[in-house]
Amino acid sequence: MSSQEFNERVGMVAAGNINLHLNQSGESQEPLVSSQRRTLDGLVDILVCEFEEDPDKIWQDVVFARVGVESADDILRSRFSEAESALQAYLDRLREQKTTTGLVHQILQVADRKKIRLQMATYCTREFGEKQLKALNRQQLQTVLIFVQDYVPQVSVEPAVKPEKERPHLQMLLTTYPWQFGGTLLFGIIIGKFWF
Repeated sequence: MSSQEFNERVGMVAAGNINLHLNQSGESQEPLVSSQRRTLDGLVDILVCEFEEDPDKIWQDVVFARVGVESADDILRSRFSEAESALQAYLDRLREQKTTTGLVHQILQVADRKKIRLQMATYCTREFGEKQLKALNRQQLQTVLIFVQDYVPQVSVEPAVKPEKERPHLQMLLTTYPWQFGGTLLFGIIIGKFWF
């Protein structure tokens, strides 16, 4: 059974308010029972407590928009599961966002402490094709967290500055190489006599 009500004038295009009443067979036209309403209220309360969301905004944006009503009293028994799944999906989405935000924060703390942000960004780009942590999903973020926690920064070993070799003292040279020193000295004296 279906009926249409037209208020105001009706021409080629309907003007004014048009209300369509469709009675689909098998669909209950009864409002929610108290246990169903308590279930929905419980989910809204969880959202308010965990995420400090405005309950009126939750009802309006999540439930009413999904079910197509203007108040909780307008929700029919047959639409309860749809309203419940909308609230549950919203709750799951907010929990997932909270978890990923916590993972991003934890990853950045470890990366900053170890001073490996560049290595982390390179790893993310190589493994996931994205260096922005917020663009990664939960599993990818967990992989990045393991990477930064296990990463051991390579200590750059700079060559030690070699001290300049000290010139051996004359006495040490005489005691270490007496024949060579004596021969060089004698050769120098002979050459010096002929040259000068």
